[in-house]
Amino acid sequence: MTKVIDDVKKMAVAVKADSPKQHFERMEWLSKSLFGLEISGKKSIDSQTPGVRLDYNNFLRDKKYLRLPLKPLTWRNDDGLPKIAIFSLTSAVCSFRKCTFYSSSGGSVDREKLMILPILPSALFNLYEDVRVVLGKKCLEVCRSMRLESLEFYNYTVSCQFNGIIPDNERTKIMEAQTQKYFENIYVIADAKWGLETPVILPLGASQLAIGYADGKLWLITDFVTMPVNEAMIVN
Repeated sequence: MTKVIDDVKKMAVAVKADSPKQHFERMEWLSKSLFGLEISGKKSIDSQTPGVRLDYNNFLRDKKYLRLPLKPLTWRNDDGLPKIAIFSLTSAVCSFRKCTFYSSSGGSVDREKLMILPILPSALFNLYEDVRVVLGKKCLEVCRSMRLESLEFYNYTVSCQFNGIIPDNERTKIMEAQTQKYFENIYVIADAKWGLETPVILPLGASQLAIGYADGKLWLITDFVTMPVNEAMIVN
């Protein structure tokens, strides 16, 4: 396991919470068993049930998965870029893009905020404000080195690409988390290697973590090492 990802995994902790199971089951039973003449009580119970069901689902999530802090997503390398790349399950590319209009007389003028792929919820996106500043400075350096004179648009992008196949056991765990709807989003994080304009393809055999996101928090779903396609095709 790469050191960065290993350090993240060590930060996972269990979350203790009281079980609302009995309360949830009682409300479910009452809702289904009340008679028609108890309509006023049924309306009251039914209005409370979604909240109790959510509390119970959150309890099951916290019982099943370890909690991860957000802090690792703020770790930066010597260039001020994220040490950790984050991927959605629907795209193999993680990228950070800063777009700027530049003129030699006025310097750079922001016309577009930092663009991150995958699109992140605000609680995660806001962790990368420093990256916007870093990319803005790098963009300005490039524009000056090109000796641009007129107002021109410049796009500075760093990116990397997921590589390989997730092993079957870990794939099943991720799919289960999807099915149970424990999380708003599921991501894969890896030790980042950034390429300018062209994504760096991450090495096969790299250790990675599947993480769940909900309510501004992260959970560890599973860890895995990516496999080459020909190995994944072997029937055990």
